[in-house]
Amino acid sequence: MVHKVYRVFLASPSDVNQEREIAKIVVADINKSIGRKFNITLDLVGWEDIPSGYGRPQGKINPHLEKSNLFIGLLWRTLGSPSGKETLTGFEEEFQLACERKEKKKIDDVKLFFRDIDEEFLKDPGEHLQSLLDFKEDIETNKKIYYEKFVDDHEWESKLRTNLTQYLLQKIEVGETQPTSSPVQATTSETPDGLNETKSHEDEEQVVESLNKTLKFLLGGDELDNYTTVRLFLYSSGLFYGNNLTSEVLKTHEIQQIYTFRKDIKLIGQEKILILRTIIEDKNNVTAGWFFLKPVNQEKLETLFFMLSINNFSENLRLQALDYILKLSNFSQLDKIVESFEGSSKNKQIAILQILSKHGNIDSIPILDFIIKSSHSPKIIKSAWKSKLKLLLNDNENSAIQLILDTNLDIRAELNEFLEDLLKLRDKSLLKGLSDDVDSNLRLEIINLIPELYTLEELNKILKYSLENESLLSSGSLNNYYKIRATALLELVKRGEVADLDFIHEKLLNKESSETTKTGILPDYSKIQKDEYIDSVLLELYKRQSYNELNQEIDWYNSEEQLKYQSLIEKHYDNFKETLYEDILNDFIRIKEDELRRRIQVRDNFINSYSDKDVEIKAEFKKQLDELDRFDEYIKTAYLKIALLGLSNIKRTLPIDLARKVLHKNMGFFRNQIMFNLLDSFFENGTTDDIKNIRNLIDGDKLSDNIEIKACKVLIKLDKENKEKTLEFLLDTNNPVLLKTLFSIMPITPKDSVLDKIKLLLYNERDTVREVTLSYLFQIMDDDELAELLENYSTKNNTYYYNVVCWLDRYLFAPAELKEHFREELKAKLA
Repeated sequence: MVHKVYRVFLASPSDVNQEREIAKIVVADINKSIGRKFNITLDLVGWEDIPSGYGRPQGKINPHLEKSNLFIGLLWRTLGSPSGKETLTGFEEEFQLACERKEKKKIDDVKLFFRDIDEEFLKDPGEHLQSLLDFKEDIETNKKIYYEKFVDDHEWESKLRTNLTQYLLQKIEVGETQPTSSPVQATTSETPDGLNETKSHEDEEQVVESLNKTLKFLLGGDELDNYTTVRLFLYSSGLFYGNNLTSEVLKTHEIQQIYTFRKDIKLIGQEKILILRTIIEDKNNVTAGWFFLKPVNQEKLETLFFMLSINNFSENLRLQALDYILKLSNFSQLDKIVESFEGSSKNKQIAILQILSKHGNIDSIPILDFIIKSSHSPKIIKSAWKSKLKLLLNDNENSAIQLILDTNLDIRAELNEFLEDLLKLRDKSLLKGLSDDVDSNLRLEIINLIPELYTLEELNKILKYSLENESLLSSGSLNNYYKIRATALLELVKRGEVADLDFIHEKLLNKESSETTKTGILPDYSKIQKDEYIDSVLLELYKRQSYNELNQEIDWYNSEEQLKYQSLIEKHYDNFKETLYEDILNDFIRIKEDELRRRIQVRDNFINSYSDKDVEIKAEFKKQLDELDRFDEYIKTAYLKIALLGLSNIKRTLPIDLARKVLHKNMGFFRNQIMFNLLDSFFENGTTDDIKNIRNLIDGDKLSDNIEIKACKVLIKLDKENKEKTLEFLLDTNNPVLLKTLFSIMPITPKDSVLDKIKLLLYNERDTVREVTLSYLFQIMDDDELAELLENYSTKNNTYYYNVVCWLDRYLFAPAELKEHFREELKAKLA
């Protein structure tokens, strides 16, 4: 393995000695990290490294500059001492020689840095400072070199580190060096050595040709074609952006224009850096460009992402580079990422912690412990705790739970994101210890999902404690105290420990009694408002009653007693189903008439107790009676919802004639649950006569995702004779949810006419429709077919979409491991 040495000549007068020492530290750091990885060394040389001897001092220094690969000039308040040659100082002679060598392409680059000068020195500059100011003005006037400024040692260190790393990055990109370990075999190209694919200087010839065409155009020649314009734009952008003169990257439209000529353009190293930075900074899945960067092996990819994450002007790009590291299934340079933690921004530190939790293991815990102890940022401490918990959960769930129990954590409220992992615990009893904080969502989830963990004593304690803390929250809000109380009470009712209705009202609603007035005709409005938590408790209580008790007590005008009707369905379905079907068919007239007769009798007795002179009272009751029809419609709908909800809970379907009758009824809050069950009726017993009904349902109001999916499956099953027509109908809906379902059951080789219609969806204006369609096409088309699709996509239609080109580019040309990530990411859109 060839070891590469790149000599960096640092030219500076003696007034910047501190900056020179910092430069030595920076070079040493880079040699330890990037240098070791790629078997390269930066050799920093300056005047103090030249041995003494006879002759002009500058004459001994210049030969070392002539052997250097990179020149860095550093100035503050003086140009230095005379060199013994004409009127030049030693620095000026060195700078002049470096520029001459750059023009002859004998040195890679010339960089110049100025430290800011305090205003008080500028008021009376003196001879030495004035000479420096004149030199700086001459640089600005001639515009031969772009220089950078810095204000203090910290900024100097940062800028020097960035420039040297970018310099090495370009060296690595163009294939001048190789990593010290064997590269992973590339899967997409014949040349696995890095990003460079230059052959016979074809890329340079392209640039020269474009420059010549441009010159002829400026001299009055032919108009420039699009290719020449794009090629020249890319080259100039690579020079400007690739040299890190700015944090800018290519815009979406620009990269797409370049991608149009992907088969014609051969990129040079700086252009590839620019393309890579542009791809990484894309958050919207619209940037294509992996075609230009193939091939790149796993180790090279890691290094590129790592270097971009630590050295770039753009904070956003540094974070995006870390996000790409997070996309990798393996990452071997975790130690280097951790080394960059100190001194990074909070956002970057959080991103590093996420990488540590994914790519780390139990051995990473001490690092996280150190961050937790040393950090002064609550946000960073919380993120470090979460990373530590994730690693512990991956290694040993019991250890993670014990850590939470033994430590006074401020992050218990954040544990919900680990709930899925926590509920996988073999020893579920450990979860109870996590629920001491009654105000946490975690406790609500645990008592709701695993109520059997709690004893009667503990349930009663929860009931008492949550009541005592009710005053901490605004009255009437459906908060966690209320939910936990209702859940605990529900479990007590299920265990037969509570059978008193008044007790339930007191514990849940803080009401003294559930007595409902029946002296009037109109319903009690206080009883109409529904509460799913109290309903679940009352429903469980009513299920403990007999069939006859429930059947005799149902009150048409009492919404609470409608739950008794639901209890009849869920508890006594086999005995009650014929009555239930009759009630639905006849709009529950049986219950209404029974209760109405009773209430009218109560009313007549009440009115008769008054004298004939009480006309106003009698008139009010008559008015109420006249308005009953309006309330009857409301109550009728409520009973229908209760009936269908009960059937849904016990997974029983309606006879198809009744299902048709109620399909388009307003189901309110429980619509999705009820509708899903109704569609089961059509799935099991529907006919082709129901196709129109189901289509109208799909074309109608917005449905929840699971209902749309169910309706789609029902429609496909019912339309046995003309499936192609149904497929086209569903394709025409442009509904991504329906398309997901359709594609999940679509044959691997659809008819050409259907496939053509599917491909047209790639021009749909909705992003999700295009992505779902691509996900399906990726499953049924091979790489050659997808390459042809990419070739034709932007040329067959005046309007096309960048995200389609982006995903096709990723699928076909991204490096192997990233390609797998992108495929899974797009596949998830079809789930």
